[in-house]
Amino acid sequence: MPKSAATAAAPVLYALEARTDGTLVGAGTDGVLWAENDSGAWQKLESLRGAVQALTAIDDRIILVDERGIIEISTDGTNILAPAL
Repeated sequence: MPKSAATAAAPVLYALEARTDGTLVGAGTDGVLWAENDSGAWQKLESLRGAVQALTAIDDRIILVDERGIIEISTDGTNILAPAL
């Protein structure tokens, strides 16, 4: 079966989460947090620190766990909610 253009252009992701609007966010094997926009194109959001252990999307926020601790990423920036011990 042929791949769609959006699938062919997607980064290789090992963690994937759907947002409430149906777009996706994911942790890439390249160490980058990726997000899909409304047109299906992928954009880099920010670099990750180590492997992502958990990932979720809540409205416009992304919450993940990596080597830094529990991280919130939103349009306001990146915040460490609970630093890793």
